[in-house]
Amino acid sequence: MTRISREKVLMSSIIEKYLTEYDVSEADKSLYVSNLDKNVDEEILWELFTQAGFVKKIKMPRDIRTNLHYGYAFIEFFKEQDAIYAIKLFFSLKLYNKTISVNRLRTDDKSSISNANIFIGNLSSDTSAKQIYDTFSAFGVITNAPKIYKSYTKKGIKFYCMLSYESFEASDSAIYAMNGQFFCGNIIVVTYSFKTNKIRFGTITERMLSENRKIFYNK
Repeated sequence: MTRISREKVLMSSIIEKYLTEYDVSEADKSLYVSNLDKNVDEEILWELFTQAGFVKKIKMPRDIRTNLHYGYAFIEFFKEQDAIYAIKLFFSLKLYNKTISVNRLRTDDKSSISNANIFIGNLSSDTSAKQIYDTFSAFGVITNAPKIYKSYTKKGIKFYCMLSYESFEASDSAIYAMNGQFFCGNIIVVTYSFKTNKIRFGTITERMLSENRKIFYNK
């Protein structure tokens, strides 16, 4: 198992344990904040995140013996829209020279409500993840932190990014507005990413399943 895979498994187990203590409505208003420096404490997080809205509570698990936190925290807001705003506000923020990660806390079923996954290709080498987020978050809620990838081809290094939206309405809008547009000096390609060698995300079946799940979760 790779380091990234181990981190994903650890994060899933942490979130699952946290969710057992709170109902779904509370999870929708909560954030999982990770990669925190040892000098960050609850007071610093409270002062920081109240800039996005009214914070209800902060939970920062600590070692019983040393009282040192584990590098992550859970932050619950009174309103869901404040939690969403906090993700945008603190994207790529550095605390004590460490870039923190801020993500929504949700159950596995709700996090997979849609398969609105898009591919952004032909990016300039100067393009940053923050530029991607700032531009594409205008079309809807992005459910994963953007990351720039490299692809080594015979024609040189190609840069691309994979994004997931909360809804197909948002991904459709992003593709319609941004495909073929100049972005950071290059004409970019924006389309649904492949889930197999021949089939892309965004099929009729996936859209129907997405709508049914929204009805089930009243969302």
